[in-house]
Amino acid sequence: MANYHLNISYGKVGKGGPHIDYILGQNKYTNKENEIKYTNHNLPNWCKSPKEFWVAADDNERINGTVYKEIRISLPNELSHEKNIELLNEFIDTILERKYHYSVSIHSKESSYKKEILNTHAHIMFSPRELDGIERNKDIFFKRANAKSPELGGCKKNTSWNNIEKLLEIRKLWEDIQNKYLENEKSNERVSCETLEKQREIALEKGDHLLAESLDRNPIHEPY
Repeated sequence: MANYHLNISYGKVGKGGPHIDYILGQNKYTNKENEIKYTNHNLPNWCKSPKEFWVAADDNERINGTVYKEIRISLPNELSHEKNIELLNEFIDTILERKYHYSVSIHSKESSYKKEILNTHAHIMFSPRELDGIERNKDIFFKRANAKSPELGGCKKNTSWNNIEKLLEIRKLWEDIQNKYLENEKSNERVSCETLEKQREIALEKGDHLLAESLDRNPIHEPY
């Protein structure tokens, strides 16, 4: 059963370093090493490691500032590992457009919903500072943007990530891209970004009582 899950959260100053450890299964989170199936990063040249970038963000963003946004998504078990990587990277390229620094990781572990299936999901952790083509070192990158002389200030944060409209747009996009891959792999499974209640309502309007009955359940909330 293909499962839809997408949410967006954020981390404030002090959370960047610990969270990159979590999604990469390193340092105090080495117990998660076996869950990590894939990682990828788009980070500046001055970084020797992903941890260096996110610690620099913790150290240089203003007090109570947002260090990262995170999109967490479930990946369909109907697809192979290689196809899920392809699916994930197409989604990232579409929503981030190479305009942001990010770290991404796929985790896979036994599901708490049913033991015979896997809880396969991805963490997409990115800085909301939108790249503008100007090279900056870590002492400048996280500073307040300078509208008159952009090269003297940091990259400007894109505040649209705070809007509900952005969340709804991304949720629908994730539905569309997943379903494209499922269809290409000849799977009959499809996902929907709508709530189970809304999906059941639509099924009843279409007279599909069998589908409506299958949707009469609690949503699956996997731990991430």
